[in-house]
Amino acid sequence: MPAHEPSGVRPALLVNRPHLLEGLQRVLKIKALGNRPALFRFVDGQLVVVFGDYTFRADAEGNWQGQAKLKGTLLRGLAKSPPPGGATLYVFFEDDTLHFYRSPDETSGRSLEATWETE
Repeated sequence: MPAHEPSGVRPALLVNRPHLLEGLQRVLKIKALGNRPALFRFVDGQLVVVFGDYTFRADAEGNWQGQAKLKGTLLRGLAKSPPPGGATLYVFFEDDTLHFYRSPDETSGRSLEATWETE
């Protein structure tokens, strides 16, 4: 899969925040991060995060054709300091960055360097 910016509609999801936080807390228990990337995909109404042999899911809705890829160390940082919000988070990819905002109306939140891969 070639890495590049997505074309057309910005990949964006409304994600169940408690489900995402539950998965992120488990990331903290992984002792050896290594250089493995974390992959963020949208499959069958769920944000699927794959990190080595570990996978977690959070209910989601939106448009996400491809996958965002970020360094495992950044995933660990996200787990240590999760994005603020209520029941849902607005997760989107733009300008080589994976963003986690409280809602689509927000103008700031947690942002992590990432790449985009099409399927």
